[in-house]
Amino acid sequence: MGDLVRDTRNQPGLEVVPPVPPQDIEYQTKDAPPYVSYEPSASSTRICGLTRRAFWTAFALVLVVIGAAIGGGVGGGLSTSHKSESIPTQQQSTSSISSSSATSITSSTTASTTSTGIPPSSTQPGVYRIINISTNTALDLLFGNPANGTEVECWQWNPDDAPANYTHQAWQIASVGNGAITIMNLQANSFITAPNNLTVGANPLNNAAADAAVFGGGTHGSPADPHLQWFLIRNSDNSVSFQSKAYSTKYLDLDKGNPANGSLVLLWESNGGLNQEWRLVDST
Repeated sequence: MGDLVRDTRNQPGLEVVPPVPPQDIEYQTKDAPPYVSYEPSASSTRICGLTRRAFWTAFALVLVVIGAAIGGGVGGGLSTSHKSESIPTQQQSTSSISSSSATSITSSTTASTTSTGIPPSSTQPGVYRIINISTNTALDLLFGNPANGTEVECWQWNPDDAPANYTHQAWQIASVGNGAITIMNLQANSFITAPNNLTVGANPLNNAAADAAVFGGGTHGSPADPHLQWFLIRNSDNSVSFQSKAYSTKYLDLDKGNPANGSLVLLWESNGGLNQEWRLVDST
């Protein structure tokens, strides 16, 4: 009862004086609490049911996808166009090769090969050193001896030697018609000659190398014997092989691919080995 005052007016029935109601107090604006005024915000604009940000994000993604699709189609079209344009070039190249082969002394047959990285060999008549692919040794007439039956073997060689220093390794390849050639040693004027009594389709009995050894023989001006004639075969790796005219299944072969000086050169059944492949190094 802290707000009640004892009645001193001696009025019956009253014990206390009711409190005087306070006077209305007017708040000045400067005394009003700092209430933040609230104004309802305008409702956000929506596009196709999406907020503006969501709509423009989706629109940008659609543009990216469409651009990628257009780019892929153009790229594919250019690729197809390029492939089509390359066909005439390939055909022109093939025609050029065929034309070149017509003026060379090579046979049209191509032997199989597994070697790589061989510089192109000329197949025109000329003087060459004949290098075995398997061993990098050179075809050599033993001591340049002109005697009939002189061994033909392989020997090391020096690419920097002057022609006068390797006449027993210098061979003249000449055309004798019908695609055949002869291989004549310049020092001895004798031809690489196939041995007699070999069998087409079979190697010598017990694979005796001595029975299949080629040799220097014949004399200049007597290349009509088919034992002196060869077909020069260009392989797909730029090497060449020498096919005997007398024995159509046999090729010039370095015995067992032996790299030692003096290894015999044979006439052996075709086997696709690197010891039956050669490269021609111009000797002029």
